[in-house]
Amino acid sequence: MKLKSIIFLLSLAGSQLYAQIVVYKPEVNPDLMTQQWHSFWITSPDLNENNYNVCHFRKDFELTVQPEKFVIHVSADNYYRLFINGKAVGTGPARNDFMHWNFDTYNIAKHLHQGKNSIAAVVWNFGNYAPNALKTRNEYFLSFLLQGNTQQEEIVNTNNSWKVLNNKAYSPNVVNMEVSVGAFETTDGTCYPWNWEKSDFNDSGWKNANTQQHGFTQNAQASWINRMLQVRPIPMPDENPEKIAACVRKSDKLFTVDFINKKTSSRVPANSTLTLLFDQGYLTNSFPELTVSKGNGSTIKLTYAEGLFDKTGNKQNRNKVEDLQIKGNCDLFKPDGGDQRMFRPLFFRTYRYLEMEITTGDEDLFIDFFTGNSTGYPFRENAYFKSAEPQLAKIWETGWRTAKLCAYETYTDCPYYEQLQYIGDTRIQALISLCVSGDDQLMRNAIEQFNNSRFEFGLTSSCYPSVHNQIIPPFSLFWILMINDYNQYRDDQLFCKKFVPGIKAILDWHNQFIGESGMLEKLPFWNFVDWPDEWVWDNSTMIGGLPEGALSGASSVLNLQYAYTLTQTAALFSSWGLKTEAEKYLETAEKIKRAVMKNCWDEKRQLLADSPLKHDLSQHANLWVILCDLIPAEKQAVFFKQINEDKSLIQCTIYYRFYLMRAMVKAGLGDLYVDQLQPWKTMLDVGLTTFAERPEPSRSDCHAWSASPNYEFLSTICGIVPAEPGFKTVKIEPALGPLQWIEGKMPHPKGEIKVSLKRAGENGIEGEVTLPDAVTGSFIWHGKTISLIGGLQKIRL
Repeated sequence: MKLKSIIFLLSLAGSQLYAQIVVYKPEVNPDLMTQQWHSFWITSPDLNENNYNVCHFRKDFELTVQPEKFVIHVSADNYYRLFINGKAVGTGPARNDFMHWNFDTYNIAKHLHQGKNSIAAVVWNFGNYAPNALKTRNEYFLSFLLQGNTQQEEIVNTNNSWKVLNNKAYSPNVVNMEVSVGAFETTDGTCYPWNWEKSDFNDSGWKNANTQQHGFTQNAQASWINRMLQVRPIPMPDENPEKIAACVRKSDKLFTVDFINKKTSSRVPANSTLTLLFDQGYLTNSFPELTVSKGNGSTIKLTYAEGLFDKTGNKQNRNKVEDLQIKGNCDLFKPDGGDQRMFRPLFFRTYRYLEMEITTGDEDLFIDFFTGNSTGYPFRENAYFKSAEPQLAKIWETGWRTAKLCAYETYTDCPYYEQLQYIGDTRIQALISLCVSGDDQLMRNAIEQFNNSRFEFGLTSSCYPSVHNQIIPPFSLFWILMINDYNQYRDDQLFCKKFVPGIKAILDWHNQFIGESGMLEKLPFWNFVDWPDEWVWDNSTMIGGLPEGALSGASSVLNLQYAYTLTQTAALFSSWGLKTEAEKYLETAEKIKRAVMKNCWDEKRQLLADSPLKHDLSQHANLWVILCDLIPAEKQAVFFKQINEDKSLIQCTIYYRFYLMRAMVKAGLGDLYVDQLQPWKTMLDVGLTTFAERPEPSRSDCHAWSASPNYEFLSTICGIVPAEPGFKTVKIEPALGPLQWIEGKMPHPKGEIKVSLKRAGENGIEGEVTLPDAVTGSFIWHGKTISLIGGLQKIRL
């Protein structure tokens, strides 16, 4: 079946299989990509004026025989969940903007049968209550689109023959948690159309749908621009059963909770209250499903939290429950008294702790079952890292969980609070994806979306898709480095070269701010760098994370990041034959570097200050000294040790330590890496099951930029990196540090790379390295080099 997400198996040397990567390869009739669709966007004639709407759509149709293939294309504004004859088959569309609105493709033949069939969809658009990553223009309301792939399937096209019900059971539940993931839900079972998705449901009381404009693809000629449709570029998210782990607190100690294991129902007496606290044991993104019977007049409140809080509002050890309380986003469910009523929120919830607070009316309530369905982008763990230190295995496990929870239909900074795809986070997330999974689809999607976010003056949006036009100029530079990362790991110049105009525009925008000093002067917008406490949040401007000089002008950090990006772009453009641009960028980079050293170098301390004022000195500025080669290569190791050990410098927090480690590796000090892991060990010590946004106290317990050790374990400790663009050849320069042995595996476009190494004597190393058949490379140890060929080879130095 070509239309569903298929498992694509790549072969390694010999007959081994190394990677399971879910690849979305839809079958789409080419005519649909060039012609106006015959289907219509449909909506309800009864939409709420506040734009918060949940609608159910249905279409019954007859088939004379069960088809071997029945292909449909589906989209909605904002979201849909699709059912065929009562079976849930998918959710979408993947988040994007109006000019690149995605549609999904399904072959639903296996769910159909001879005779009467039904297609049903629940569609929601929360309007002003929607997540920031989902809000659309105010003039557009909830709508649904389904188009058959060929004339055979067009019998189910959306038009006014479809039936629709605006579900009044839903209303927004807003909790002031400073989140941008949108409102949670109140669901009133007394007015819910139970079993609406089943094929035998009687929809005779429903209204006929209203039709809007036809569907248009980006390649079709459209006289009126609506949502411009494109094929979904990424696989569907996973959804897997996930049991609720344990009840850890009960207001009624005699109450039994066997319903979480589906052993038996539990009765909550009429006119009573009950509070239950559940601990999943780890943070998860999941659709909780609560099945109850009877209980008319009851209210069930589900509150979701990453961790519990003390009386002062601070999180404590995440494993601790005693004397701590929950606060967080919550859903409200109101049973109608029927049997086997299953409540499930429309979108996934993020939680480790989940509190169920029940208030019953005049009828007993029976809790039949309580479970979850974990969900996320279908990354597969196709890499591993093992070593002599057990705690590194825990860091690997926790980091990979962090990375997975921050990936759904886009990368996201955090699943609980924002769910926004920020470039600063995404660059690190994408490298983890390449090295641990080998799946580059979400990275390609992110690069495309950030390119689509660019403003007319050249810069990208800092996060996209998003309703807010937030601009962080350093993040636009990181987008360029993201393209360079992709170019290093994938041999796909055709993809990378199409972003040349955007790269030029960003660099040219920065260039206009070079002043008489030779440095970038004051830049507009939010020039965020990192979250050290010394860089105070400015309540007057509502921005923070700014080094000295970012507001007044001439920040050495911002200047050197620009210079570094110019240098990297010059190498990239030169390899593509764009010699003139490459030479210009190198010339500009050298000019900036000279000006930074002239104006910001503190001769007394032999360090770089954050600005010409020389009030602040930070690790941030000085790591760029190494990355930009402002001092000779032979002095960089001593210089790094100085900035790494000098606690008087403003320290990099978890996010910017990724760049601190890049400076460390460039200085030839990869052996120091294992000793840099204390921040991650500290997070494990306080019970975190994902890595937090920043050191305690942290708002977000799960922030993907903090998963960088999963990249470092493979690229730094195992030393596996591309030796040339496209990963055509490999360099393996391990840095074991204090470790006595390591094992690692990394996916490669042509197979997999394995290392199994241990120390031999005081300075030696021995073991095995395996490369894909067609790949060569080099193994480097303490200045000595061994040539590598495809297949298995012994190492002894």
